[in-house]
Amino acid sequence: MTERADDAAKASPKDEPVVYRGAYWELQLGPRRNERTVTEKWKAFVYLRKLLTYEGLVAVLDIPLGLIDKNVPDSISRPWIVKEQSGYRSRKLVALAPLAAELPVALAPLAAELLKAA
Repeated sequence: MTERADDAAKASPKDEPVVYRGAYWELQLGPRRNERTVTEKWKAFVYLRKLLTYEGLVAVLDIPLGLIDKNVPDSISRPWIVKEQSGYRSRKLVALAPLAAELPVALAPLAAELLKAA
């Protein structure tokens, strides 16, 4: 099934959505996103440095924390890196009363009795 959907997506123009319909479902693929990449970083840097000055350029740059962690000792970077718990929480759904069908086979008769009594 996925091979046919891939073929349909490849056959259509990149800027148009693709719909692949089955008997019980429909797969809707949106148009391809436009992605831009700086291919000559040095030229971009030189132009932006002239336009923004060094201070302005440094203000808008995102410095990867992994690069700092790898190359700068924690004792040096600690004063100018802030760490706070502001991210998202992980979510986990836990069943407190499992269904009889989900119980191990050895416990199924006991679970059936308990369900009859309830």
